[in-house]
Amino acid sequence: RRSSDLLLLNSKSILNCNEEEEKEHNNEIEEISKMIYSLPNYDCAIIIKYVDKANEKRKEETKLILRVYKPADCKALTELFYETVHSVNTKDYTKEQVDAWADGNVDLEKWNQSFLEHYTVIAEEENGIIGFGDISDTGYLDRLYVHKAYQHQGIASAICDELEHYADQNVVETHASITARPFFESRGYMVIQEQGVVRKGVLLKNYRMEKQPLQK
Repeated sequence: RRSSDLLLLNSKSILNCNEEEEKEHNNEIEEISKMIYSLPNYDCAIIIKYVDKANEKRKEETKLILRVYKPADCKALTELFYETVHSVNTKDYTKEQVDAWADGNVDLEKWNQSFLEHYTVIAEEENGIIGFGDISDTGYLDRLYVHKAYQHQGIASAICDELEHYADQNVVETHASITARPFFESRGYMVIQEQGVVRKGVLLKNYRMEKQPLQK
């Protein structure tokens, strides 16, 4: 793709974007991913480098590797889930709600089994795992979490691109938190229903959202 087409990716860091510009960033990343997926020799192992002209003078590059889940990852994912909910989601949910959502007591065997039953993608870089997401064979996107220190850096978009590609022509459904709703809306998901989920006697609001498959 011509670099001149990538107006925001070549001119401004996503860290400095407003909400509308961040949506455009995500759209441009999604277009690049679609181009990659359409290649005849596409391999499902992806290595993505996020380097933009706005930050080209920096010595370091953010290197993101996406790979499939393995059982040894389970404990680290449950810890990332807990830390993310108790930091990122606190802007939209009370302490009582996040405590009910993620109380720190997880059944590792059940979590591992659910990860294995789904297509689970791990995002990592040299410091370790920084995000994950999983989707069922029927297109239910169950979980999508990114470490609090790596928010708004395209990590969730990269994971979601891979999950949606796996879904192929299925409608993708997810139950998005208040915090995650704008992200999914920027990717073309529509709110089907606002709903209340009770966890440990505490009511939490989320949204059932769907994305229609792209026509081939």
